[in-house]
Amino acid sequence: MNLNEALQSRLKSLHQQRAQLVEAWSPYINAVEAYLKEKQNRTLTQFDKHNMAVCLENATVNAALQNKGQLFEATTETDVASNN
Repeated sequence: MNLNEALQSRLKSLHQQRAQLVEAWSPYINAVEAYLKEKQNRTLTQFDKHNMAVCLENATVNAALQNKGQLFEATTETDVASNN
């Protein structure tokens, strides 16, 4: 296998892993998207969905490791800077 084939294989694997995370977190991602559609008339890109799924997964793993499975979040929309 040459370097190009190895990279293509790795990228395909990463894409499949991200797709699985998006699917696993889809109830939450879909809820956020519905909110954005209603309040801001916009939808999430696939990139947004991938990033959200990774963040949710990381937060869950971190909570399980540090807080014995308890996840508390106090972030609100006003805490996030907008690029618009």
